[in-house]
Amino acid sequence: MFVMENIDDLWNHIAYVLGYAPDRFPYRDFLAPAEQMTLDRAFEQLHAGVVIAYPEEQFEDKRRELHSILDRSFMAYRNGQEIEGGTLLNEFEGRISSADEFPLSTTFGQLASDANKTWSNPRVAIV
Repeated sequence: MFVMENIDDLWNHIAYVLGYAPDRFPYRDFLAPAEQMTLDRAFEQLHAGVVIAYPEEQFEDKRRELHSILDRSFMAYRNGQEIEGGTLLNEFEGRISSADEFPLSTTFGQLASDANKTWSNPRVAIV
């Protein structure tokens, strides 16, 4: 089971999806058949990563933009357009890495400390 907790996990998952999408995800013998990675599951995780990267209300427009790019990438992969799907996924990655809102190594705990807030650290468990 893959647990996405921070932006570094999102980076790793983007690279994983770029390497194996749409249908070359490795079989993991310790996972049940229903838990194996698929294109659908991979993109569900990427969408969850958007919320992890930008949890604050002020980033609603940024989240909407990133979800839109992911939707277009998913459809391209689904329609057999691997190059277009990968190009859009690279665009998604670039939109995250070009963010000026916070340093890329920021974690939820750091954001909470910086804002003098007490946040729960949401964990997104993904299989």
